[in-house]
Formats: sequence, C-alpha cells, structure tokens
Amino acid sequence: MTKKKTKKRVNTESFSNQRRDDELSWWSLLRKVIREILTIKESKHTHTHTHQYGRQYWDDFYNKEKKNFSENPDDTGECWFNDSDAEEKMIDFLMNNLNNTTCFSSSSSSSSSSSVLITEKSSMIDLGTGNGHLLFQLWEEGFKQNKMLGVDYSEQSVLFSKVILDEVYQDAVDTIDFKQADIFDDSW
Repeated sequence: MTKKKTKKRVNTESFSNQRRDDELSWWSLLRKVIREILTIKESKHTHTHTHQYGRQYWDDFYNKEKKNFSENPDDTGECWFNDSDAEEKMIDFLMNNLNNTTCFSSSSSSSSSSSVLITEKSSMIDLGTGNGHLLFQLWEEGFKQNKMLGVDYSEQSVLFSKVILDEVYQDAVDTIDFKQADIFDDSW
C-alpha cells in the first residue's frame, strides 16, 4: 500500500498574525524609545515638553502649503533645516555608507555598540516628516525597495505629504506612506 503524499499547507493566518505581532512590537519599541528620549529631555529641563508652535499653527501652515501647491505644483513647500544642510547630510551619510556595515556606539562612555547594514532595501522612518521631503529625496536616491514611513503630529502635514505623493511621486505610492501620530498624547 502506497502512502498518499499530502502537500504541506502554509498557515497564512499564523504568518499574518506573526507579522501583525512584529509590527505591534516594533511600534511598542518605537514608543518606548521616544518616551525614554522625552524623559531624558524633561529631566534636563525644568519645563515639560512644550512646543514653540502648537498643533494649530502647523495645521494652518500646512493648509497654506497645500493651497500654494494646488496653485503651483512645483511648490512642494518648505524644506526644513535647509540652512544647516541637515537633510543633505543625512542623505550623504546613507549614500556614503550604502552596502557597508556601519557601527553605532550606544554612548560615548560605553563599549557597547550596534551595527547595521544600510542597503537600498533598508526601511526608513521620518519622525516629524512635515511635507515628506526627506523621504521623497531618499526615494529619488534609490531607496525604492522597502517601505518608508513619515510620521507627524499635524494631520494637515500628513494630508499635504499624501497630496505630493499622489501628484508628484505616483511611482512611490507602494513604497512611501504617511501617518499622523502625536507622541505627546497620553493615548499614544
């Protein structure tokens, strides 16, 4: 009597649940790191986290930017930190270390360090994304093979970023996404 071979079935529900659990633990880790940073900042200052400008300021600002963009599609808005070349320096760092293992020390007095391999397949997150300019620039530099996420606490910033994505970077809609989250909100 010959045994009938049965095809092993992949439990896609289990895989889907694992992926969801991984994403949840990733968000939990991100929240923990941000809260730790905020705790360190608060302990160094006598005041709690205050914003130079409130959320309403930024919502109004990005509404205006969105209106300007609708009148002139070449105007994708303000490139923040342009005066210090911060965005260009970040992109240069990534491009100069592409396909190299880069070591990061956890602190100057500690011997503990981590290493990371930066490739075109690396995922990116931009906290305080504004109009998404950094992610769009990374996409133009070749980071097109994995997800990039821009996060901002201004809903209007996120909406404006999505308009730019849909109208200027249509080829990037499967790669780049934007979400609204306020790390200062207790429910976060």
